[in-house]
Amino acid sequence: MSLDYVKFSPGFDRFMPKEYRDMVNHGPFGKKTTVSQMGSFKEILEEHPMCAGCAMTLFIRLAMISFPNPEDTITVGTAGCGRLAISQAAIPFVYGNYGDQNAVASGLSRGLKLRFGDKPKDVVVMAGDQGQVEQETFDEGRVSERMMLAAAAYGVGSSIGWFKGRGRAAVKQMLGIPENK
Repeated sequence: MSLDYVKFSPGFDRFMPKEYRDMVNHGPFGKKTTVSQMGSFKEILEEHPMCAGCAMTLFIRLAMISFPNPEDTITVGTAGCGRLAISQAAIPFVYGNYGDQNAVASGLSRGLKLRFGDKPKDVVVMAGDQGQVEQETFDEGRVSERMMLAAAAYGVGSSIGWFKGRGRAAVKQMLGIPENK
C-alpha cells in the first residue's frame, strides 16, 4: 500500500492500457483532490456496470474523491449494487457481508498497523443497501457456513436458523432485542 503499487515497472509503461496510464499520470494518487476539482483529474472510479444515472454511483464517486490518501486506502463493501462500482475502483476492495463490515474493517486496520507500523492507512466501510437484506441474506449464509465449519473443527455442533416475516419479531421479543435493531 503505497504509491509504488500504481507506478509502472521500468520499461513497461508503453505496454499498459491508456486508462491505466491516465490513472497513474493524471489520477489523484499522491495529490490532494476535492469535489470542486471533479473533471480536472482522472477519477478512481469512472467506469462501472451500474445503471445509468444511479445516485449511489455518484455518492461512491464523491466519497472516493474525499479519500485523503487513496494510495493508502482499502474499502470494505457489502452485498448490493454498490459493490459493483466499488470493486471497479483503482483501490483495494474487500467484500464483506451485512453485519460484519465493521469487524472486517477492524481486523484490516489491526493487520495494517502490524504490517506498516505508524504509517497512516485508511480502511473505509462502504455499506450496501439494507433495504435489500432479504435478497442479500444469501451472503450471510456463506459466512454462517464457514462459522459452522470452524465450529465443527473444534468439535462443536451447529446449524443455520432462518427467521423470516413475523418470525424475526418473535425472536427479537424472545431475546429482548429492541424492534428498531
